[in-house]
Parts: sequence; C-alpha cells; structure tokens
Amino acid sequence: MKFSFFSSMKITFFVSMVLIILSLYHINKEGLDYGIEFMGGTEVVIKFENNVEIDQIRKSFTESGFSNISIQEYGKEKEFLIRLPVNDEKEISKPNQYKDSLKEVVDNNFSSNSYSISRIDFIGPKVGKELIQNGIYSIIFGSLAILIYVFIRFSFSFAIAAVIALFHDFIITTTLITYLNV
Repeated sequence: MKFSFFSSMKITFFVSMVLIILSLYHINKEGLDYGIEFMGGTEVVIKFENNVEIDQIRKSFTESGFSNISIQEYGKEKEFLIRLPVNDEKEISKPNQYKDSLKEVVDNNFSSNSYSISRIDFIGPKVGKELIQNGIYSIIFGSLAILIYVFIRFSFSFAIAAVIALFHDFIITTTLITYLNV
C-alpha cells in the first residue's frame, strides 16, 4: 500500500495545528495535574496481612479528615501506596506529628498486628518546585542540544523541523495525559 504524505500535507498540517491549539487551550484552562513528587505531600506504603479493599482504606482516611487521597496497589499482594498531597501547614512544620496522625488513622481502623508500614516519605513543596524548574530546564537544554546536533549533522531547516516535531508530540501527549487523568 502506497501513501503519499505530500499530497495530504495541507490536511495533516491543518489537523496538527487544530490539535496543538486545542491542546494549549486545554492545558491553559485545566492546568497540569502534578503528582506528589512535584507538589509536595506524603507517601505511605502499607502491607496488610489480611485482604483489604482500597475503598475501605480510602474511607478510613477521608473520615479522619484527609482529602484528595490517592491509593493504588503497590508491589506485592496486599500492599498499597497511599499518596496524600500537602493540605495543611501542620504537615510542613511538624512532619513527625503528621506521621503519627497517619499511623493513628491506620491503628484506629485496622488492628495493629494486621499491617506493617514499610515506608513513610514526606516531600516538601519547595523540592517539588525545584523539580518542575529542573524539568523545564532539561526540556529547553535538550531541545537546544538536538537543534545544534541536527544543524551540524544535516542542515538548519531539519533542525528546526525536529524541534517543532518534538514540541508537537510533547504538547499533544501532555494533553492526552491530562484529559484522560492518567
């Protein structure tokens, strides 16, 4: 099967431009949904001896005043990763007290001998902002490096086209991730 890319160039260019404009609008309107790594928060890994449902864990934390909780199965069977974003200054100013309150929620809702907490990690919002800044720098410097390499190896027009193609793919992929809430 033969397909002529140049005969459909105007159509694909128009579709691509529409996708980029819609993507930029969606990202501007909705914003990016950063994970705990970038916004700051607490990650807790709990392993249960008995079968426990994710809804049961979520219910116990939401009833104790923790909101925007994210729970997923982690590693082995009966092990869960719980992510709690920063909601309160208490988390930042007194992390040990905050960790104790997390343990208390689990103790109150599950018998203390039926679980073990493998890990409690706290990521501050300042570190998250630095990660975002470093990510932006890496995108800029990586694009410049590609631009320079392709310019030296081929020609400047190919270099510009390569960087535009990377931008196109990055924007559309980011939009799909935010739209699908993955």
